[in-house]
Amino acid sequence: MNKIVPKLTIFFLLIGLTSCSYSPIFSAKNYNFEIDNIILIGEKEINNVIENKLKLIRNDGSTNKKNIILK
Repeated sequence: MNKIVPKLTIFFLLIGLTSCSYSPIFSAKNYNFEIDNIILIGEKEINNVIENKLKLIRNDGSTNKKNIILK
């Protein structure tokens, strides 16, 4: 009986932690803004990395979103 209690406790903790429905913040792609224009000044390599990351959320054709111009 004493050997079963720790195993059951671990089992229920694992079930509880894995079913918490965690999801990253920006995984849903439901943004209320879109980036119209990106103006980059400075080092070219860093600017390319930043611009490539921002292209993921750039324009998707929705009309109800705030338009943002980044400098």
